[in-house]
Amino acid sequence: MSKDLVTMYRGIRIPQEEGDEIREHILRKGLLGGEGLVFNDVSYHLRDRLEDLFHKVALSTKDTRVCKNSYPIVYACGDEIGALCYACEPIVNKKENNQTPFILQFKTELSSIEVDGNDFLNKVFQRIHKGIEVHILKKIIDILVPLYGINIQKYINRAAESPFRELSFRNAISDLANKDPQIVKDHLNNELMIGGMFKLLFRSAFKVKLPILPQQIVSIRIAEQPKNEIIPDIRYSEFMSSLLKYCN
Repeated sequence: MSKDLVTMYRGIRIPQEEGDEIREHILRKGLLGGEGLVFNDVSYHLRDRLEDLFHKVALSTKDTRVCKNSYPIVYACGDEIGALCYACEPIVNKKENNQTPFILQFKTELSSIEVDGNDFLNKVFQRIHKGIEVHILKKIIDILVPLYGINIQKYINRAAESPFRELSFRNAISDLANKDPQIVKDHLNNELMIGGMFKLLFRSAFKVKLPILPQQIVSIRIAEQPKNEIIPDIRYSEFMSSLLKYCN
């Protein structure tokens, strides 16, 4: 592995009777892509084409979601508190009874992660279009820059060039933003708590390319419910209602 490593945290729930077995399996085998809930991403190859695609006039998700390059991924957070919220939050795991929350800590290359925009950022891009007033667009950017870094501004401005009905274009721009290496780095360093969709709480959320080899595993341990209520600095619901109502 390269020296440019990052530490990631994944919150999971394991049936009580299988906890020891699954824990030992992960420590012995790592994460290879067949363990439990694993997702396939289709677009890690885009990093080599970000600038060209960014400037493409007729950009769409046909350009950014190409199934010929598929990789197994898992979701993880850039700090322990986010993984803890995922592991312990009842709304995420409401159908899972008699299960024990675990925190899986591992190291991976920075080039193997991208922003997971599913619970916040992607939805913002979907609502931005050329009809937005300049001062509203500036407010949106002012909120997003502390969370994702200054590079997010150019993607928001590019999305705002599209007509209201060109949702595929804005989804594609969002795909590119999620893979921008500088945005990945800046989001990893975000210290503000985000209240995403479905009341999910996290400071930074990522997709991580598999495999994660045994030597990359730092620990897997039982997670303890946060003792104090975690209050988000920004809530998805309030953000969308107070600002993006102007984007219709």
